[in-house]
Amino acid sequence: MPSLTRASRPYVIRLLMDFLNDCSLCPVNMLPLCQGAQDTFVAYGNSSSSLIDYICMPYEHNDLILHCKISSDHCLNASRHRPLLCCIDVNVIVDNFSTSVKNTDSVNWAKCRANKMYNYQRLVENDNALKNICLENLNICDIDNAYISICQSLVNQANMTLPKKRYASYLKPFWNEELNTRHRDMKHVRAEWKRCCRPRDKEAPEYVRYKQSII
Repeated sequence: MPSLTRASRPYVIRLLMDFLNDCSLCPVNMLPLCQGAQDTFVAYGNSSSSLIDYICMPYEHNDLILHCKISSDHCLNASRHRPLLCCIDVNVIVDNFSTSVKNTDSVNWAKCRANKMYNYQRLVENDNALKNICLENLNICDIDNAYISICQSLVNQANMTLPKKRYASYLKPFWNEELNTRHRDMKHVRAEWKRCCRPRDKEAPEYVRYKQSII
């Protein structure tokens, strides 16, 4: 746990430290487990550097942190701020989200005229399920169900009013169900690699699986 003392700190830093202490927040990239560079910002010409970017978490959840790193690999080519990478262990049940909301085709925004957008807006404004959610005092347990209801309502209204893109099978005559399965597997492996902070170590199992999936 970093020491957030006020001694010999500039005024702005003291304000930040007071805020973190008042909110019981811990700057993850100031913990001993954080690897990589020491500073998150480098001035042009490398004349100076400082630590001005933070990822904050409640102190009581520090045990969820698996990995933290301030990246320094050629990152300054695009920005003077170094990326902060943080991997946390969170168990999320996503079955309800993947099965409760029906998929819809992509909206063809190029063909969305003002009258179609107006009809969509009118249906959304008059949707009773959305109105009820707005009037309810939701607790933590109700938020997931409310999220699913909102998504389903928006998808239903879009399906009824907005034009859709059609898959042109003649553009990819070689595509078949086997390629669909292969593509889904590749997306799943890539998502796992990203969740693990995109490791590039050739010995990391997530990196090996990701590279093997695109061969």
